[in-house]
Amino acid sequence: MEEALVSALNSEISMGNRPSVLVIGGGIAGLSSAIAHNEAGFRVSIAEKRQKLGGRVWSDEDGIDNGPHVILGCYKNFRRLLRAFGTEHLFKKQDTLNLTWMFPGGKLLRLEPPRLPAPIHLLVGLLKLDLPIKKRLGLLKGSVALRRQLPPTGTTLQRWFEIQKVNRDTQSLFFEPLCRAVMNVEAGKADARLFLGTLRVAFGSSRREGAIWCPTVPWSEIIHQGAETYIHKNHIEWIHSGVTEIIPAGDGGLEAVSFRHGKKKTGFDRIVLAVPWLEAARLSPFASFAKKAIKIEASPIVSVSFPPPRLPLPFHDLLIALQGGEPFHFICRQPGPKSWLTLLAGAATNPHLRTKNDWVLAGSKCLQSFLGKALPLPDNHKDLAEIRRESKATIAATPETADFRPPPGPTNIKGLWIAGDWTATGFPSTLEGAAKSGFLCPNL
Repeated sequence: MEEALVSALNSEISMGNRPSVLVIGGGIAGLSSAIAHNEAGFRVSIAEKRQKLGGRVWSDEDGIDNGPHVILGCYKNFRRLLRAFGTEHLFKKQDTLNLTWMFPGGKLLRLEPPRLPAPIHLLVGLLKLDLPIKKRLGLLKGSVALRRQLPPTGTTLQRWFEIQKVNRDTQSLFFEPLCRAVMNVEAGKADARLFLGTLRVAFGSSRREGAIWCPTVPWSEIIHQGAETYIHKNHIEWIHSGVTEIIPAGDGGLEAVSFRHGKKKTGFDRIVLAVPWLEAARLSPFASFAKKAIKIEASPIVSVSFPPPRLPLPFHDLLIALQGGEPFHFICRQPGPKSWLTLLAGAATNPHLRTKNDWVLAGSKCLQSFLGKALPLPDNHKDLAEIRRESKATIAATPETADFRPPPGPTNIKGLWIAGDWTATGFPSTLEGAAKSGFLCPNL
């Protein structure tokens, strides 16, 4: 008994000597930061006002995601988070990059690279596409241009197309779907250096790193439930409240944090702001990054989900790029017969689509255009449709935005650190960028 009491006392003293960190925000960046600080020996508290952890990556009670998300095999930091949560197995993983396009009327075109080393596998796969030889050669030329010297800072992707003489078919089939998926802006606004650099990471190494991973369960099962288990197991404090104010101290550091539930806490050795850029700037207007952060432009995403079809669909793909489906660019679904069918509109700035009804009608017409009027959806599918609109889903990954993204990690305020997909991680606003920003924090 005496030995047990001594052991407990020593443990308590050891815990008290550990540095403490408050992570504000329970999204991907905040959760990654919490994991990294916990592994580095910090006593971790995480403040999240929502009932679910994961930020914009969540699902409702019916299992409908807040917009479809997929990852790539090269997302090493995000996969580290998944392993910590024990949920990396909840994905359908390709062996290599496979892309499927659909054209109005339902015709499918599939890229299925052969088992060759990267990047040769991709080049051969493009040459084997069921397209006229001129279009295949254009795709091959475009993929070769991807590996040339990156364009100068300030170049848009559309300008890069012009410089490299990338033809319209190659733009439409290969680069534009990837640009919308990765950058969430159109080619005329996208930062070419950032986009092309990201593609090189994805497609320049092994075959598996360029493979698409699609979730097999709703995202809340992957992130929220995994995070809850991790927090409980590692004795991390979850403060179920938002933060209203960070109070600076006279010595250039931080004095206290005020919470929405009325309490105030002091004594943290470090505070990590892992919230969206405007919220980070509001909470720390005294920090040097804040004046630039408020200038970051946002880009919206809209998804429209329809109830499960009554009959099997003429394809088994979980992600399909639509050719000529504007304002929608992708059809997404989870595996299984009860999966809802979701249309995704990236960079969703169409001025004619304002209400839920506008988007639902546009989605229904889109599905009919691609799958025919005999599409086996329930007769009342328009009434049952669910819409998710994120007006600030990501930053707009433009050349101008690059000037306003601060590096993740310490700020000019002693004890104040930042993380988030909006920081300068070398990636656009992606799950990988968010996770990387959080994992970088303890190591700087």
